[in-house]
Amino acid sequence: MLRNASIPSVVIFCLAVLAAAPVLADEICLKDGTIIRGLVSNAEDGIIAITPGYNADGSVKVFKFQMSDVLSFSTDEPIYVGTASVESAVYDSVVYGRVEPSSTGVRIVTSTGISTTPISQIKAAWRTQTDSPHERARRKLERHWALELATDLKGRQGNTNLLGTSISFAAVNAGQDDSLSFYTRYNYYRTGGKRSTDDLSAGSDYRANVGSHLLWYVRTNDGFNKINGIAFFSESGVGTGFYFIKEEKHKLELRLGVGFRYETYTKQASEELREAGLDCNLRYEYEWAWGRIGNYLTYMPAFNNFGNYLIRHEAFLEFPIAKSENWKVRFGISNDYNSRPLPGVKKLDTTYGVRLVIQFK
Repeated sequence: MLRNASIPSVVIFCLAVLAAAPVLADEICLKDGTIIRGLVSNAEDGIIAITPGYNADGSVKVFKFQMSDVLSFSTDEPIYVGTASVESAVYDSVVYGRVEPSSTGVRIVTSTGISTTPISQIKAAWRTQTDSPHERARRKLERHWALELATDLKGRQGNTNLLGTSISFAAVNAGQDDSLSFYTRYNYYRTGGKRSTDDLSAGSDYRANVGSHLLWYVRTNDGFNKINGIAFFSESGVGTGFYFIKEEKHKLELRLGVGFRYETYTKQASEELREAGLDCNLRYEYEWAWGRIGNYLTYMPAFNNFGNYLIRHEAFLEFPIAKSENWKVRFGISNDYNSRPLPGVKKLDTTYGVRLVIQFK
């Protein structure tokens, strides 16, 4: 019945409910009479957000509404409210005070008096000075470092003796529209007294956004794999890409460019490899409150013979330790497939295991 009520009737209804109920939280009253209680976190770009609680996975639940659908709202504590004329896209004045509903929108109770404004003139709202739209926009322009160190140590004695370690390090310097990452990985194991794994890779990756969903990139990957007879390898690529999904915690990215492979071998009789070709990359990442997954695929076929190609694949599932923000456990698998390996070397190498990861942001 509230949907068919006149606007003044809905205003009276909202005011009556807000006056009768004890003030236990912020509230938003919609034009259809719906009331949402929680914590009004912010308003910007014609959207107001309120947090009524938590989801089942422990993440913060957020409801967002168009300001055009809001009849009025209130807050228990003072907040910053930016207002301007209806025609303006940004606010030109700021008032700090506790928000209360009124028959024409809201009134803001400040230390010096009361300011009344219609909902249509509210352009922004935020809780603290550091949460203002200007401050958030400034922080987006800043570059940030993220560091990661992962390691595992394996040992076994008995019918088969196994001893070795795997160490990796990554550093990412990210801005609003680009990121530069460096990484290195080293694996060494001895099985039955003989060296079974001895490989290293190190590289860098730079990507820059072009518009909302396009990007360009340049990357390198260098190292050695002594068990496979590769004394040194170098892979490089440059090209463009497209984001199929581009969210803060959910990304799907496809790259296509040109690449170059160079390899030298431990056996002097083997000729060096020098091949130009395609550089194709598919990258998927998803993060939620209790974990993170990643899936990366690289395909490099040679221009002069598409039957000569290299495929690298890495996938992992990561969990925090006791809700820690820094310590993680990572279950991962990596596959390297070379369609033209050296004689006596298998085409496919698969590595899997569990690692302890420490991250700093």
